[in-house]
Amino acid sequence: MSQQPPEQGPQDPAQQPNSGQPYGQPQQPGTPPPPPGQPSYGAAVPPPSGYPSPEQGGFQPPAAPGPGPDGQYGAPGPGYGGPPQAPGVNPTGYGSYGQPAPAQFDFGGAFGYAWKTVIRNPVVWILGMVLVAIVVILVGLLNPSALAVFDAANGSFNVATSQSFTAMGFVSAIVSALVMGLVQALAQNAALRETAGNKPSFGDVFQIPNMQNALIWAVVWGAANAILQMVPGVGPLLALVASIFVLFTMSSIIDRGISWVDGIKTSVQLVQQNLGPTLLLVLLFIVLAAASVITCGLGTLIAAPMGAVATAYAYRSFSGQPIAPKA
Repeated sequence: MSQQPPEQGPQDPAQQPNSGQPYGQPQQPGTPPPPPGQPSYGAAVPPPSGYPSPEQGGFQPPAAPGPGPDGQYGAPGPGYGGPPQAPGVNPTGYGSYGQPAPAQFDFGGAFGYAWKTVIRNPVVWILGMVLVAIVVILVGLLNPSALAVFDAANGSFNVATSQSFTAMGFVSAIVSALVMGLVQALAQNAALRETAGNKPSFGDVFQIPNMQNALIWAVVWGAANAILQMVPGVGPLLALVASIFVLFTMSSIIDRGISWVDGIKTSVQLVQQNLGPTLLLVLLFIVLAAASVITCGLGTLIAAPMGAVATAYAYRSFSGQPIAPKA
C-alpha cells in the first residue's frame, strides 16, 4: 500500500504560487462549489465568538428596512429598542397605532406645574403681569365714558363706567379687546413655550406665531361676549358656558398655526372629549381667583400667570402632546 502524503495546511501568500485557486489544496475538477455561507475548502476558519449565534438563542439582528415580500412593514427585530427617550417626555404624544395618549391632567399636577413655572421665571411672569396691569388701567382710562369720582370719605378716586353708548366708547371697546387679546396671546405664547421645555426670555414672549388670527379672535370673542352678556336673565350664564368651550382657542391658534374658526372648532372638540378635566381646570381658576381676593389683589401677580400656564398644560395634555417636566 502506498503511503499518502501528509495534508498540507495554508501557506504564506508570498510563497503561494499565483494559480487563481484559493489557498490550500486546489479544487478538483468536477467538484461542486461549497454551499452558500460555508468557507471554501482550505480557507481560514473565523475565530469563535464569545456570544452565542442566533441559532443558539443569541441576539437577533433587526429586520432590514423597507417592506417585506408581502408589501407590509414588519416590526423591528428583537433587541431593537430605538433611540433612548428623555425621562418623563413622550416625544410622539401618541399611543399604539397612532391613537392619542390618554389625558394625564389632574388638579394637583396642574397647580404644582404652574407654580414652579411662574416662580422659576419671575422676570417674564411677575414683572410682565405688572406691566400688563399698567397697560390695562391706561386703556380703561382712555374710555370717555369712564369717570373718575373723588371719594371724600376714603380720600381716593374711584373709576366708574357709565352705560351710555358713544362712538368713542365703541372705539375704545375695540381697542380694549385688541389689548386684552394681545395680553392673552402673549401669556399663551409664553406658557406654550414653558410646557414645551423652552424657558422664554422677555423678548421671546413677543414673538407670537399666527398673530393675525390671534387678534381677530380676540375682537370676535370680545364682541360675542358683550352680546351674550346683554341677554336678559341668562346672559352671564351663557357667556360663562361659551367661555369654557372656547377656552383653548387661543392656544390652538398659536400652537397649530390655524385660523380662528378652526381654533374654535379645535377648542370645542377638546372640551367635549375632556369635559371632566376641563371642569377641574375651571375649579383651579376659581381657587386662584379666591387667592387674589384674599390677598387684596396682590396675589393676582402670581395667580393670573398660573392660570395661563395651567391652560397651556391642560391644552397639551388633552391634545396628547408631551409636556416638559419641572423637576
